[in-house]
Amino acid sequence: MNTSLKSNFNGIPQPYYFDFTGLENFAEYPMGINQLPEVNGGPDIGFYANPVTIAQYGLHHFNRFLADAVVKDREILLRCADWLVENAAPIPNGGKGWFYPYPLKLYGTVPPWISAMAQGEAISLMLRAYSLNPDSRYLNTAAAAILPFSRGV
Repeated sequence: MNTSLKSNFNGIPQPYYFDFTGLENFAEYPMGINQLPEVNGGPDIGFYANPVTIAQYGLHHFNRFLADAVVKDREILLRCADWLVENAAPIPNGGKGWFYPYPLKLYGTVPPWISAMAQGEAISLMLRAYSLNPDSRYLNTAAAAILPFSRGV
């Protein structure tokens, strides 16, 4: 476990700074494996589990849980965090990340690639999940997911 990360984390659950209520209607997403939202990547890709969407879904339920203490919200956010832990893949220069298996034609990006947005939101969810359920997998995955930010492109 990364002790410097743990020592900087005070364990007090803090809401995610962005409120998805009214901006993102997660009910419109089809639910896939583990009842997590899937996004439509278009005719070449189809529906898939997008790490950004799953992290945001988890963060949304984290905020709902802090506001209302509904057990189902806690279960959903932990399900999202578990999916992120289980799907974090090693990155060649160290650390872990969530790879996207399709090209971003607009930017000339070829697969596999990782998203800084996915990394950051997943880290945020991991730390918040840890504050509710101190499973070292969450903290370890967050620490490994930070490492790519220290590498050059």
